[in-house]
Amino acid sequence: MSRSTKIVQFTFWMNVFSLVMIAALLIIKLLIQNTFILWTGVMITLIGATLFLVILKKKFSIKNFTGFYWIDDERDKEITLKVHSEIMQSMISFMYFILIIIPILLSILNATYLGLTIFSITWLTAFLTNIQYYHLWVKYTNRLS
Repeated sequence: MSRSTKIVQFTFWMNVFSLVMIAALLIIKLLIQNTFILWTGVMITLIGATLFLVILKKKFSIKNFTGFYWIDDERDKEITLKVHSEIMQSMISFMYFILIIIPILLSILNATYLGLTIFSITWLTAFLTNIQYYHLWVKYTNRLS
């Protein structure tokens, strides 16, 4: 497994962790409304994000997080550009979906449920985009091998 693939795989799992923690925080806030548990979850999420950056710096020897920091060669660059192109197409479709669905939701839901619905749709989109990114990376890596 190449260094770039290891970084993408590690990032995928850290994104899953972060998205699950964000969903858990929202559920805790809505259902339990216990501020100690909420702040503990926030701290765990922040520690996880910090740990993610430290591991990337130490284990994968990344010095700078700008641009495509995981790219090592032209093959990885080609894969990354293909994956990003497809992800951008998906995100544009999502934006059109949101622009269409918001007026409909405004007429049906009150402000609280509208916010929760938009948050849920956005969270689900982030989760599915993460899966799509990893899937496309593996697909193009295998195809160009």
